[in-house]
Amino acid sequence: MTLSDLSIKRPVLTTMMSLLVIVLGLLGVTRLGTDLFPDVSLPFVAITTIYRGAGPSELESQVNKPLEDAVAGIQGVENIQSFSRDNLGLIFVQFKMTVPIDRAVQEVRDKVATAVLPRDADAPKVSRIDVGATPIITYAVNADMESSRLRQLLKDKLEPAMAQLEGVAQVRIVGGNVREIRVDVDLDKAKSAGVAPLQIAERIGMENVDVPAGRFELGPTELSVRSLGQFKSAEEIALLPIARNPQMGTQVRLEEVASVTDGIADRRTIARLNGKEAVVVEIIKQPGSNTVEVAKLVKERMAQLTPQMGNGFGASVLIDSSILVEENAKEVWVALFFGGFMAVLIILMFLLDVRGTFISSLALPTSVIGTFFVMYALDYTLNQMTLLALSLAIGLLIDDAVVVRESITHRLEQGESPAEAASKGTKDVFLAVLATTFSLVAVFVPVAFMPGIVGQFFKQFGITISAAVIISMFISFTLDPMLSARLSKARVPGEHAKENALARALRRFFEANERGYARVLDWTLLNPWKTTAVVGAIIVGSLGAASTLGNDFMAPADQSTLIVQLKLTEGASVQESLARAQQAEELLRPMPDLVDFYALVGADPNGINGDANTVRLRILTKDRPDRVTTSMKAMQAEARQRLSALPATEIAILDPQPIEGAGDLYPMMVYVMGPEFDGLTAEANRVAELMRGLKNAKGEPMAGDIRVVANPPRPELAIDIDRSRANDTGLSAISAPSACTSRTTLSGPSDETRSSGTHTSASSPEFCVTELSGVAGVTKSPTFTGTWPSTPSNGARMS
Repeated sequence: MTLSDLSIKRPVLTTMMSLLVIVLGLLGVTRLGTDLFPDVSLPFVAITTIYRGAGPSELESQVNKPLEDAVAGIQGVENIQSFSRDNLGLIFVQFKMTVPIDRAVQEVRDKVATAVLPRDADAPKVSRIDVGATPIITYAVNADMESSRLRQLLKDKLEPAMAQLEGVAQVRIVGGNVREIRVDVDLDKAKSAGVAPLQIAERIGMENVDVPAGRFELGPTELSVRSLGQFKSAEEIALLPIARNPQMGTQVRLEEVASVTDGIADRRTIARLNGKEAVVVEIIKQPGSNTVEVAKLVKERMAQLTPQMGNGFGASVLIDSSILVEENAKEVWVALFFGGFMAVLIILMFLLDVRGTFISSLALPTSVIGTFFVMYALDYTLNQMTLLALSLAIGLLIDDAVVVRESITHRLEQGESPAEAASKGTKDVFLAVLATTFSLVAVFVPVAFMPGIVGQFFKQFGITISAAVIISMFISFTLDPMLSARLSKARVPGEHAKENALARALRRFFEANERGYARVLDWTLLNPWKTTAVVGAIIVGSLGAASTLGNDFMAPADQSTLIVQLKLTEGASVQESLARAQQAEELLRPMPDLVDFYALVGADPNGINGDANTVRLRILTKDRPDRVTTSMKAMQAEARQRLSALPATEIAILDPQPIEGAGDLYPMMVYVMGPEFDGLTAEANRVAELMRGLKNAKGEPMAGDIRVVANPPRPELAIDIDRSRANDTGLSAISAPSACTSRTTLSGPSDETRSSGTHTSASSPEFCVTELSGVAGVTKSPTFTGTWPSTPSNGARMS
């Protein structure tokens, strides 16, 4: 007994199986997450190391090189790239796609732990690069208080409350002032007291600790003992004894040789919103979590916290990725339902049978709903790829049912009973339907196993569409024959059912089409060479047209957003970058379609994108129907023309990345490698000029915003230590430079509110030459172009 015969003879069993598919699918769709793209596991591991005060050359030789050597021997490593910047070393380890990312992260972490690094360098942080762990919603917050107090309020109340929400991985606070206890040492007074800045820093660090001292038994009671030494105020630090005068028998307190102030830390990142400095809160979701649901929970929690924060606290949504996700999902759902409706309508037009159309169309919703359970079982989400698969499958899911129904109708017209026609008609096309279905599966399943990053995105696409067509085949072999046997009417051979005027018109149209097709077919059979020539011309023309098409991973979408990158000359300070950001905002503000300006000046809080001389502008525009300039390309060209007035600034205008938080990547990047930096720069500039000269057939430039990204040596003051003389005076390679400059950060109970730093006041390079003339030589780097004050001034610091 075949499956179709069993379904015809056991209608209750067939009905329950179909209902089971529908119920499981409905349960699955209610539990599916909604996201823009599938959860992709890229085989990249990042190693981030902070070494404060170190330049790129020191980071390369002392940090990145040992780490590279440590991870190079891991099995499955395909490529290693390292980037050295001031204070920061980055290493990206690329593994083969077959290596599980969790195992790769653990192996890298184990190898990194064995590397020998400078003692002042922070412990390297090893993390996987996850495109799903991105900021999904960004708030700009304000309150009637200083930004340093606002930051602390956010860390104390907002951050813990948001971090407790399901699906939230991290709450990141950007912008605003960070409280810092500053200790500015007067070198002359410190020298008179017989202490060096480094000794002062070590003394503060030794005193700023809470030490457990064991336990104390008092009769039946046991008490824990702690030595409380952490400073509670700037005044307490100022009263710290740092030296002792043996002749006078007096102590030298810190306030006698330095000024201690409760101030703010040097800012490396400044956030601006519409021309004003702002504090920004970014909510980062966990990989695989529902973007829309997490954003909804965050908005609800923010609405609850706003009145509790007090001080006129307010928060406005700056970026909300869930809106884009919902809009994309909505459009695909509309296309899905519209496609299904049109498929049923077309079937009705050709079958001209309401009952037959109803029976065939049941395969459509049943297959789609059943596919949702397969997606849930495989831990998929409703994203662009899975919904695209279902939209594409709409036209395929009804094919099997139509073929089966047409075969059954043919049997009915021969006078067979509905049950007999359903059984024999299904058997007649069983192999044909089976071959058609598995041919589709053979096409789409390999798509799911494509290698590389593209294969990661298309995995869910291929599996989803394959599952849908297999379920459709099952429905066509079970539900369709059963309903045909129960709902179809027996016919007398040669009998024609009565048709209305519309049905008769459609039938005459189809018959005319058949006659026209017969004439075309006769001509092709009588003229084989001409037919071959026509087909060959079509193939050649198609190939020629295809060669003119461009290639891209993903077409840029109009997200009503402009991304502008500005890069100043090397050595530019954060304040100089801030002034340039203000100039850029003023130049762009007259454009009528621009609404909000969000600027991130200086280093990215992630430590990956940008430096002190960089500015990243995210400009929100009006919605497309409300814009004067509807084309984003035209808007980018106008913005590029306006920004060309900025002096000594490299400008790049990019499309927003489809994956928020993945970084600003250029469509094409060329790496130039060689043994010498100077030669590399010249060669890179030559390549850039060649690319600027590329033009298309119309004479238009094919590339724009070409930037040579390099990190030339920054301005510095070089201190060359004479070790013999330094040893005679009791100095070392670490302590000798402290005569010129010293900056040491000491963390207290909270890095956000209680940190202390020692800063020496250096007047000029000549002052350093005088102080170190006996033990070192002090020279300026060739890239130094500034002017140092010739007279001592306590206001100038070198850190």
